[in-house]
Amino acid sequence: GLFSMPTVGTATPMGPSLTADGVNFAVYAAAEARSVNLCLWTPADLAAGLEPTVEVPLDATANRTGNVWHVHLPAASDQMLYGYRVDGPMERHLGLLFNPKLVVLDPYATAVVSGDRTLYGKPSETARVGEEC
Repeated sequence: GLFSMPTVGTATPMGPSLTADGVNFAVYAAAEARSVNLCLWTPADLAAGLEPTVEVPLDATANRTGNVWHVHLPAASDQMLYGYRVDGPMERHLGLLFNPKLVVLDPYATAVVSGDRTLYGKPSETARVGEEC
């Protein structure tokens, strides 16, 4: 599998971080967030446009410290990509736009894979100069 049984994890550092035995994920969500799921894909599933290979629901008590949601994936594979589903109120007039049907990027991610750029460090063959970071 992609990882062993998830554990609680830690609230810091933010984003994904390698640990001695896996990967810790930590992300901030507004206080109004009711639930967060860590969504994981294998590169093949993402390229095929499939739903997440695995979704890890985070417990609002055990996997939350303040407004930081966190989980540790022991023995995590480095062959996975991730995002989050966050549920909460949809109240535009208050600026609350939660939609658990959407997978959102991690604002603490250090790289984003898109288009024909399928591996971190591999330049796109179709992007124009200045379109990639």
